[in-house]
Amino acid sequence: MTQTASQPQPGTQVILSFATEVAEEPKDFEHIKALAEFLSREGLIGNFHLTGDYARALKHKGRLDVVEALRSHEIGFHCNHHGAAPFMAGYLERMNWRDGTAEWARNELPGLHVVEELFGRRPVYYTTEFNKAPQSILASSQAGLPTIGYLDVPTRGHGAVWYCNALVPSCESAIGLERFFSTGLTPEADGHYEEKERFYRGKFDGCVEKLSRQKSTLIRAFQHSYKTYAVFPFERPKPQIYRDDDLYYAEHAHYLDLLPEAKYQKGFGMFQRIIRYYAERAAFTSFSKYRSGFHDNQGQWLSLRQLDDVCALLSHRLDAYVGDTLSVSPAEIFGMLVRVLRVYHEDGALPELVFMRNVIGPTAPISDSSEQVDVNKAELLASLQRIDRAIDADHSIPSSIEVAGATVGPGQWLQGLRSLYEATRENRSLPTVMLSGVNLPVIADEPFFMEETFTKASYPDGFEGRNVCQMCRLQSWSWKPAVVS
Repeated sequence: MTQTASQPQPGTQVILSFATEVAEEPKDFEHIKALAEFLSREGLIGNFHLTGDYARALKHKGRLDVVEALRSHEIGFHCNHHGAAPFMAGYLERMNWRDGTAEWARNELPGLHVVEELFGRRPVYYTTEFNKAPQSILASSQAGLPTIGYLDVPTRGHGAVWYCNALVPSCESAIGLERFFSTGLTPEADGHYEEKERFYRGKFDGCVEKLSRQKSTLIRAFQHSYKTYAVFPFERPKPQIYRDDDLYYAEHAHYLDLLPEAKYQKGFGMFQRIIRYYAERAAFTSFSKYRSGFHDNQGQWLSLRQLDDVCALLSHRLDAYVGDTLSVSPAEIFGMLVRVLRVYHEDGALPELVFMRNVIGPTAPISDSSEQVDVNKAELLASLQRIDRAIDADHSIPSSIEVAGATVGPGQWLQGLRSLYEATRENRSLPTVMLSGVNLPVIADEPFFMEETFTKASYPDGFEGRNVCQMCRLQSWSWKPAVVS
């Protein structure tokens, strides 16, 4: 029988997630509780990412009922103060990589700990708008949050990618289930709710059709709760939370105007019908369960035959390697070739196996030079111990390398390593190694990595996020598709 959009699509999955962040509005607690209880009655899983402030407010207000309603669902972390001071993107913009990740830990871990304390278990994913800065991704992964809840990183049709050593599920089929009403408090026109429901059903069916032509099976449905129970867009100015002189939402002037209860309930009823429609056609899942469907990224050993295949790809383009059970980022290829050739230089033979270190891309600007440099084989080999130790120390590949009186970028150096490795495998003499080529992977040409500014009206005046975007572009070196297990 021919598959149609109205029939279940085998393997289609839905991650339904909720930004749980408006800690100063009691109505938010009631809405989140109602969401969690509805999903539990339907036997469906929801994913709720809480700010540290939201968790503190639940404790302060004694809302054990909300906590209990959330316990049967996936819990994530949504940053400590939802971007309030200190402005996360601001300090990541100003600081070098090492200082930025350390500052992230200092500011965010208190919020992570209070969410963990509230539920007696560690959150399993991390979502914040500031993940455009890859320092936050690496730091959160090191803090035990190995999955990024939302980031519009390119996936090439795969269900997830690895980026800065974190798993990022695809966001290419996303549906925001939150705008149920007309602007303001004016009554909706006849047929408004029916039209909205048809829209959300059609959006879902379109995503199913799109996924039928891709390797991904994932639809992302999400909601910002205040957009369902309050007037939105806001009739009163929303406070400027991205500042340096305030900290908590509770200190801000009230800005939410609540919808009449009957109007809210009408929208919530529509939400329930939409969810049931989705559940008839797809399986709802959690971030942790979805992650378990992919091969892990750690503890990988490669044979030289596998490394041969990786280098065969590299000879055509600087890109991630993807096999049936293995995926390797350009940065990881760099680390393996440095180690293999270092062992060859020190022991006189290539090792039988090489460990794939999960190193990330450069953390400082890459040299602008793209001129070809020819280097003596012995001189190149002699430099590998120093480079290898630096990779271990920094957990990243170098942004530039001094050799033969010149400076080359990591792409040029990597192509030289690749040619020397292949010559060694084939027992060919290669007294001079040519260092040439591009210094960024092909994925860096995707719009996500090409952006030059990261800002919006609510960010502090003058903030453009140019260094954030540069760091993001450099970490295209750490990008690779996740392989289904």
